[in-house]
Amino acid sequence: MDFALNSAAPLTLFIGPEGSGKTTVVRKVASETNSKRLIGTLSHYSVLESTPRAAIFRALGASAPRNNTDLDKATFDATMIRANMQHGLPTLMIDDADEIQSSTLQRLFDICATTQEGLLVKLVLVGREDFDECITHQQIKSFYCPTIELGPMSEEDTSSYVHHRCAVAGFKAMPFTPKALKELFQVSQGNPLILNVACMVALDEARRERQPLIDSDQIKRCCAKEGIQAKTESA
Repeated sequence: MDFALNSAAPLTLFIGPEGSGKTTVVRKVASETNSKRLIGTLSHYSVLESTPRAAIFRALGASAPRNNTDLDKATFDATMIRANMQHGLPTLMIDDADEIQSSTLQRLFDICATTQEGLLVKLVLVGREDFDECITHQQIKSFYCPTIELGPMSEEDTSSYVHHRCAVAGFKAMPFTPKALKELFQVSQGNPLILNVACMVALDEARRERQPLIDSDQIKRCCAKEGIQAKTESA
């Protein structure tokens, strides 16, 4: 992601399956990078359709109209060029961009990337794993690079993730046995969203039953109640 933000590419796609942690990564990157350069996130698409330049302004932390008035092209372009000279190229990261209409994406790209002065705003579009296949406009497809895919965690990463979350939550000892951790990987296949649900229902049952340790059988039982079934092959 650091490479994408610092590259000359006007558009980067950040893709991955639902629950893989894309939004968490985007927020973390935006938080850590905002002190070094102008970067913002956006997830409200109605404002992009009605007042796209004002929406970009607000996402980047600048003052902009909050009514139905959009910024004119000259004001927007001049401000972005000035920001580029002072802070580096502004970057806009749009979460769940696969939900935006194709015409709105094209308009957004035209605003940010096609001026005589060059690139005004770098775009990072975040979406599901087949998002790149859904972009049909050839002008957009010719510009985006690279495409970054966030895949599932490995079994080792899954175990480390659970250990970390338990430590942050204040557990003095790991509540999951080694076999339970293996079972958690099997049912989640390294997907953080499914993993979180499986851990929470197992922890909740262990709390009610006053059990100090959670074994693999309990993981299977709790996941069966929630309709989470173990998979026999990696996603």
